[in-house]
Amino acid sequence: MALLVPEGSEGVPISGVLVDVGVDGFRVRHPYPGLKQNDIVRFIHRSQEGRARVIWSRKTSTDFETGFEYLKD
Repeated sequence: MALLVPEGSEGVPISGVLVDVGVDGFRVRHPYPGLKQNDIVRFIHRSQEGRARVIWSRKTSTDFETGFEYLKD
């Protein structure tokens, strides 16, 4: 499970499935079509919480998948 809140979205949370986690970032499968490259989100997942930048996002057959890079606050 991962929870994402895009900055500037009035705090609307997006629930997703954490696909994988690395040293520099993570990947989430989710239903939200609005994440674009360079968007910033607040996130929480099983390993960490903080802020991250969207590196890429793509549509799959049933939902969306997005790769994030951790940001240092």
